[in-house]
Amino acid sequence: MLQNLGQDFKIYSLGFDNRNQFQKEAKMIGRYYDKKVDIGIEYKNEIIAGIGLKFVVQNYLQNSINYFENMLGEIANIRSQNDKLYFQILIIFEQVPYFSKNRINKKWEKLNYKNFLKYAKLSTENQSDFRHIPNKVLIVIINFACLNLENKSKHNNVNEIENFEDYKTVANFHLDNCFNALEFSNILKPIETQIQNSVIINDYDDFINRISYLIKGHVKN
Repeated sequence: MLQNLGQDFKIYSLGFDNRNQFQKEAKMIGRYYDKKVDIGIEYKNEIIAGIGLKFVVQNYLQNSINYFENMLGEIANIRSQNDKLYFQILIIFEQVPYFSKNRINKKWEKLNYKNFLKYAKLSTENQSDFRHIPNKVLIVIINFACLNLENKSKHNNVNEIENFEDYKTVANFHLDNCFNALEFSNILKPIETQIQNSVIINDYDDFINRISYLIKGHVKN
């Protein structure tokens, strides 16, 4: 993304940068409270845009409304403060385990397009009128079959994953090669015509290009 933005910008995220130096999360000034963001974009010593990242690996159906409500609250707090930009990334497997309180796998939850109708509705709203709407959303739904279940794991069948420790062993999550090697799910195909361009499905490069364009345009205004 920095290549798209140019040398006048800096990007902050928790972890190590390309010079192997440790970075802390960036803090954005909100209207009601300051918020540490997963990825912060700085311009002229000010964090002007943030990206929230949610990677859901379990119990999604139980918590999906809470995830959505929390996202809207975070975005309203940030975007209503001097019209800053806020983007959201949601990554999820199309099939996730449901763990009980004692971390026993009770069942596998198979997601479908109905679980994402609220995002389709969100994509039709006017961002200028409603500050709780993210400037762009990327939804990445990963086909569970792309997990390398046999890599360093005795569990080579999802039905053998009986508890949280099994799940950690399988996954850690042995994804083959991050984004480039992932097999994306097509469960949103039935509603793809309902999803407007503020919500991007399974296309990381397109998402980065679009938000880079918005960020550069934002600082010129």
